[in-house]
Amino acid sequence: GAYSIAEAETTLLAEGEHGSKLYSLDVSNLGEGTSSILDLRGDSRYGMGYDMGLLIGDKMKKSMDNLLGWMTQDHAGLQSVLEKLLMWQWEIALSLQTPSEYLDEMQGMTDGARAQARAQGKADDEDDVVGA
Repeated sequence: GAYSIAEAETTLLAEGEHGSKLYSLDVSNLGEGTSSILDLRGDSRYGMGYDMGLLIGDKMKKSMDNLLGWMTQDHAGLQSVLEKLLMWQWEIALSLQTPSEYLDEMQGMTDGARAQARAQGKADDEDDVVGA
């Protein structure tokens, strides 16, 4: 069912290095962790991206993995080909057309996600973090 944010409690879960905060939005009849709120702050696109990666990098990666798994019906070989195709499209076209401030933010997200993975003891391989 629908809920009003005004009815929800918030719990501070984590703080970033550039002033951002991650909250859990808790609605009593739906339970703890109903949703999350990311209050993104920073003095640069890179800093905001860094905090985003630091605070929710694992969630972003899981969402991307779930999307690719759904698109490929969890066929590992097909998923690998799709990932390579997407990276190739990024390198030859999309990255060249993306404004620099967005590239800065994405680099911050990558660096923040790697820092999060290291802090969680999960960063054995950079590719495991961001697929780069």
